[in-house]
Order: sequence, then C-alpha cells, then structure tokens
Amino acid sequence: MGKNKLQKTFGLLMTLLVVGAFAVASTSCGSDDEDLNLDAFPVFKMGMLLSKTGEPEIGHNYEPGVRLAVKEIQEAGVNVILAERDSACSLDTAEKSFSQLIDEGVHGIIGAGCSTVSLGLFDEINEYEMVMISPVSSSPLLTTEPTSGNGFFFRSKPSDAFRAVVIAKVIAEDGGADSIAVIHIDDAYGNALKDALIEAVGDSSNITQIPYSPEASASEYAEAARQARSSNPDAVVILPLGAERTDVIAALIAADTGPSRAKAYLAGATPLNLDAGVRNLLEISDNEVQVEGIKGITTFFPENADFARRIMEFAPEIGCPSCPRHAYDATVIMVLAALSARTVEPSEYVNEISDVTRGGEKCQSFPECLDLVVRGKDIDYDGVSGTIELDDAGDPTEGIYEISRYGADGIPVKVGSISVP
Repeated sequence: MGKNKLQKTFGLLMTLLVVGAFAVASTSCGSDDEDLNLDAFPVFKMGMLLSKTGEPEIGHNYEPGVRLAVKEIQEAGVNVILAERDSACSLDTAEKSFSQLIDEGVHGIIGAGCSTVSLGLFDEINEYEMVMISPVSSSPLLTTEPTSGNGFFFRSKPSDAFRAVVIAKVIAEDGGADSIAVIHIDDAYGNALKDALIEAVGDSSNITQIPYSPEASASEYAEAARQARSSNPDAVVILPLGAERTDVIAALIAADTGPSRAKAYLAGATPLNLDAGVRNLLEISDNEVQVEGIKGITTFFPENADFARRIMEFAPEIGCPSCPRHAYDATVIMVLAALSARTVEPSEYVNEISDVTRGGEKCQSFPECLDLVVRGKDIDYDGVSGTIELDDAGDPTEGIYEISRYGADGIPVKVGSISVP
C-alpha cells in the first residue's frame, strides 16, 4: 500500500473515531429531547412565605392554593415538600423567615404577600439567587430587570399598572371627573398604584392625594375623609391594602362624601356585603341606603367549576374561593420550570420560569404539562387563574378586571369587565 493511500485510510479512521466519540458524548450528556426520569429527579423543597399573621386577606386566602398545588404535584409523581414560614406583612418578620428558609435549603419560595415585603427582600433574593414567585404582590415597583440580569423575582398576579388603567377607564365611562380624591395606603402598594392612576388619568382631572398609614386608626380614616370632603371631588378612589376599605368608606359616609355625593370607586377585593359592614361601624339602622353606586374593580377569574370544587373540598374554611388561584399557578409554574431545566437549582432553572408560560405546546393542568415535560417538550402553561404569559421581567402581560356595582342591599353585582393592555 502506498504512502498516500495509508495517509487517506488513517485520516478516514480518525474522522470516524471523532464523529463516533462526539455522538456518544452527546448521548451521555443528555438533552431536553430526552425523557425525564421522575424517579431520579431530586426532591424539590419549596418555601412558602405568606402572611400567617397580620392582615388575613393577604395570606390566609392564598396559602391553600400553594398547599393544594403541592398535594396534586405529589400525586402526579413529583417529589415536592413544603416548608411554611410567616411574612406577617412585616419586613422584619419576613427577613427572619427568609433566612430560615435559606438555612433549610429550599429551592424556591412562593411569596411574599405584601408588595412592601417583596420589595424589601430584593437584595436577599439576588444575593442568594433564590427564585421567588409572588401570587399577591402587585405594586408596579416590583417590575424587575430581565432574567438575564438579577431577575429572580416573578409574580403570577398582574401588576397594578393595569388596574390603574382600568380605574381611569371606568371613571371616563361614567362621564369623567374634573376633581378626584385618591385615598390610599401609604406603602409600596398604595403609593405605586396611586402614581400609576395619576399617570393613567393624565391632565383630564385635578387629583388630591390623601395617604393614610398602614397602622391607621379610626381618627386617621376620619381625617382622610375630611380632606376628601374639603377638596369637593366629583369622584373618590379608594386604594386600600385589605379590610380597612370598609373603615375608609364608613368615614367617607360619615363626612358626607359617600356615593350619594360623589362617584366612588374601590380597588381590590369587594366585600360580599359592604353595606352591613358600614352600618355596623357607623352604628346606624337598617333603613338607610349607604353604599349604593360604589363601583369595585377586582381581578377577573374565568369560570372554573373544577378548581372551585377542589379548593373547597381541600380548604372548606376559605373566605375567598377565587383568591388561591394565583398561588396555585405560581407553585405549578415553579415546579414545571425546575422539571423543564432538569434541575432544582434556582440559579439554573430561573430562565425557565417565564418560558414555561409562553411559546410552547399548550397545557392547562399539572399532569398534562408534566407529560409533555417528561417527553422533553416545550410547554405553555395556562392555569386555573386563566391565560398566563410572563414577560422577561417576570410579569404577566395581561390584566383582566371585573367591574361590579353595589346595590341598595350592599351586595356587588357584576356590570362588566375590562382587559388591558
């Protein structure tokens, strides 16, 4: 055999060896197209940091959504355990609880409840590269930089930047208002929502800003109502954090600035019988109409009889059957992201959080999505709260809000819904 022929044969053999070695290496390293072995997947330890104490509506109505999701994820064959700690809507309490969860080795945290707390934990979240998804915090201040930077914070509940636009639209549809008194809680949630509302209203109205402290007493609510009365508003917008909304409305009625005098709008959850709560605070008889005409702007949820049945069977004591939906979806999204990334390490699965909610094959339940993920498919999860699509900043890209109007009996009745943007 000649020298040139030997060289060609040797070169061919080497080429085949390199190609073969590359193929073996590619196979052994694995890829997203390979089936996922759930039996070999590590335990995912999830932390829950919501309000066990303090304002009940901020935590107590959301926690069952996390617990139900964990239960159903476990039943689907994924090993998830839950560690619960209290945020109490207090940054001091939340920081201690966050440290405890870190010490326990959690791989992700559902929380926090209050926007102020979530905002205050940003440094810790980024320092420990810990993924956190909030089902409650809605302040526009929480919109973060894209995940390629230090974006470890996400949320399954839309930013209140959307709610502000809706409130402005409802006021305009009701004929507009030359003068608006905005009574808002003085914290990261209330201030940001107030600022977003001012921007949404633009130059069409003169706005009087009236803050009250998170620890406000009856006298402070009364003072806020007097300030609203002195501004002679065409409309009053109330931006409460939780149950104090009834105190504010009662104070407005006592100061003769209620819905009989000015159009009134209430952001956030609408009490099922506002009239009864107001009458109780004012100690008045049942013959007087007090709250008729107030409009509430609340998060809209599509009909989902199956989830309503499941959550009521799981937590029959819950006060707001719709509230747990965002918490349930946050939990599912976090676990699906980890499974899609084939790891429980938050610094590695963080880039999958938004991706599992967009651009892939549609799925609407954890078992359905799990089947696709196990087979290496790209998924697009839409959950019990409706269509979900998180952007690169970790925010939902759409907000849908229900508009309700209180009748003479104090019961809200839906009069429409608005989707933004």
